[in-house]
Amino acid sequence: MVSKYALFAAVAVAASYLVGNGVLTPPQFLTFGHMGTFLEGFLLQFVVWTFYSVLLKHRFSSMRNLPGPKDNSLFMGQWDNIVAETLGGPQRRWSRTIPNEGIIRFLGIFNKERLLITSPKALSEVLTTKSYDFVKPYQFSIGVGRIVGKGVLLAEGDEHKFQRKNLMPALAFRHVKSLFPVFWSKASEVVFAMDDEVQNTTGAPPSKAAIEAGVSRDIKLESDQAIVSVGQWFNRATLDIIGVAGMGQDFNAIADPTGDLCQAYERTLRTSRQATFVQILSIFLPDVIVRNLPFKYNKEVNGAIKVVRNTCRDLIIKKKERLASGQAAEKDILSVALESGAFTDDNLVDQLMTFLAAGHETTATAMAWAIYLLAVHPEMQTRLRAEVRAGLPSPDSGASITAADIEHLPYLNAVCAEVLRHHSPVPMTMREANVDTSIQGVRVPKGTVVYLVPWATNRDATLWGEDVDEFQPERWLRDASGGAPTNYAFLTFLHGPRSCIGEKFARGEFACLVAAYVGRFEFELAIPSMADESTIPIRKGATSKPEKGMWMKARKVEGCLDPDLVRAIRDPDRPAAAGAPTTITITTSTTPAMLLPALCPPPRRAPLPPSLFASPPASPSQPASSHSALLATCRALQSMLASPQPKTQTQLPTPPMRHAPLPSPMKLRLRSSTSRPSSSDSVTTVVEAPLPQKPIPRKRIVKRAPPRGAGKRRRGSVEEEEEAPRTPKRSRAVPEMMPLGLVREDFERLHNAHQYRSEGREEDALGIVGGPVGEMSEVVEEGDEGEWTDEEDRVLVELVLQKLRLSRREWMDCAKMVGRDRESVGRRWKSLVGGGEVGLKRRGRERGELPGTWR
Repeated sequence: MVSKYALFAAVAVAASYLVGNGVLTPPQFLTFGHMGTFLEGFLLQFVVWTFYSVLLKHRFSSMRNLPGPKDNSLFMGQWDNIVAETLGGPQRRWSRTIPNEGIIRFLGIFNKERLLITSPKALSEVLTTKSYDFVKPYQFSIGVGRIVGKGVLLAEGDEHKFQRKNLMPALAFRHVKSLFPVFWSKASEVVFAMDDEVQNTTGAPPSKAAIEAGVSRDIKLESDQAIVSVGQWFNRATLDIIGVAGMGQDFNAIADPTGDLCQAYERTLRTSRQATFVQILSIFLPDVIVRNLPFKYNKEVNGAIKVVRNTCRDLIIKKKERLASGQAAEKDILSVALESGAFTDDNLVDQLMTFLAAGHETTATAMAWAIYLLAVHPEMQTRLRAEVRAGLPSPDSGASITAADIEHLPYLNAVCAEVLRHHSPVPMTMREANVDTSIQGVRVPKGTVVYLVPWATNRDATLWGEDVDEFQPERWLRDASGGAPTNYAFLTFLHGPRSCIGEKFARGEFACLVAAYVGRFEFELAIPSMADESTIPIRKGATSKPEKGMWMKARKVEGCLDPDLVRAIRDPDRPAAAGAPTTITITTSTTPAMLLPALCPPPRRAPLPPSLFASPPASPSQPASSHSALLATCRALQSMLASPQPKTQTQLPTPPMRHAPLPSPMKLRLRSSTSRPSSSDSVTTVVEAPLPQKPIPRKRIVKRAPPRGAGKRRRGSVEEEEEAPRTPKRSRAVPEMMPLGLVREDFERLHNAHQYRSEGREEDALGIVGGPVGEMSEVVEEGDEGEWTDEEDRVLVELVLQKLRLSRREWMDCAKMVGRDRESVGRRWKSLVGGGEVGLKRRGRERGELPGTWR
């Protein structure tokens, strides 16, 4: 822009000089002296250039042949449609209705050319391979930078690389895992506060704010229901979380919403017509002029930004004093930035402003949509609540959680992922080409603005299927990618060097908030018409939060799991009580007691669970105690809810990476094929196989050396079976690939069991136990000449466990020792693994009881 106007001025000065020296003779009515001639020349050039830019330039552009919408305004292009619809709405419609090969061209204000990127290949170019060819547009950086500061979000080029490198240690997942107790603590705190509001307003008529948002004055409430606006609660909760986990400072926004910082962000993020007008003015006028115009919006925002900056400066001073006093450095964002020594105080203020604004507003927006979608789908809400209450402690208990606890709740993670896909908190972002470049072979001139729209890409039917508009968490249970063919189909956190630096932080925080709220409350829409998503007004801003908030009819969930369900999960082989129904169901919150099954008395010790060698393996059994029985119940319920169908096919032993990590010591359970005795005289006999009196000698495992020449012939399978002469190889004490779900430690324990027992380390010993412990489902094995006896099964399993890794030749030797053919032995081992007859058991530390109850 500067070079263009400088050229206009230079031409005007030259024209003024030529006219003043008589070289040129202008018409009489245009003669106003040297200064007049200069102004005339400058204005004439500006008018001609504007006419060309608005009316002609896009007609001769190198991108004119790209597909795009045709209903353009003469001067404003698609501006009227963009302003009238929800942010990202027109782009989603165009990507669905306009045939394209990855790029759609449309005209913005004053017919400026804009590109909408739709295909994964084009997205990978913009976000990854040419990420630094595209920068944040100047107007966007000025407008957003006023609120979020000029931190890592708005930095460009080498400065961005430098800042991201020095901030990454605080946001790496290995550190984020340690923050889950903070996430859960604040999630519990906001749940307690909302619980108090529900208790205090139960049965009360809607408030003035609720009526203004659209809640009917005559709304019908149950005796235990209250009307709650969930949006403001989660704004304050996420602000507290980013304060504690990111800066080591509790802002106490949940308990005190009138705090300066909380009120400052409420003012800056509030939308109004005046705010929209100021944003439009920033396109045409310098930022210094716009922010000092005498508008009420400017006065409020300038005051709020001053509060935020002063708060950030105070945090930096306190943190520096703490570090100078010799206190141990914490691993929050501020501490890591200070320890790096790479940031000035002013730059640190910008970084803190970035994480405060972007870190709390986006997660709060995602929470609003999560509550909405679960309210529209009550059956999913019930299923999620059952999984959460079975797998996590009650907030009332004060117990903490870990990242592993959240990771082991598959339906919770699936719901969170689907919410982020279905309603990306940031619906759209923009980039501007800062050099002449290209996208998929299409020339893109410098200054062209490129649109990346998660609201369009995340709901692209060509990437997600025909059910793309449906809220289906199950798509993430079937496939870790949700069924999309590429990771560029999910743009919520973007990709590449400019992707969201706090993605792991946001996902963990989001999952904890969803789990705490859904576990405590049952909720439904307070405005039934909002079930039609198209009727929800969306706030026009950086995030896609509902304009009038999210109002719910909420009730506190009470109750406990059905005792019959608990007994059936803990002991599936126990016959049902007389008169008890054969179908087990889960009681929802409509029943008066929903507590964690800790209150239900634990039954007697049940038989060992099904095979731990199956994929995925079942949870190991625990000694008879209250906490182990509780854990077994919770995990079994979780598995029942998360696994819709059991696998019908089994496989031979596989490397450990295909199995979940399993504990030790090893136990072998062999069931006889005889029928189970009646309940009156049922006696379970467990026969322990004699342990070896001396350590089992380690087998030399040979590893084929790499070829010594390019033309060296490789040995075939026939030579392998016949044990043809081989190249000498180094010995290996432990197999490189461990089968049966074992790890290196289990291999050592198996061979050193006798030594461990002689040293009194009974818990480290690994043993083999076998015997008839129940009825085994009959397996039809073709080709067998007779039924397998328990002794043959015992020999087969002992041989496999001693070898740990069987070659084809060793399988044939094993078949000879049991008097069977090779195929029969393979089928029998497969049936033992698939039928649940082989398992692992470690007598070591046990997880403590999940404290507290959901009440």
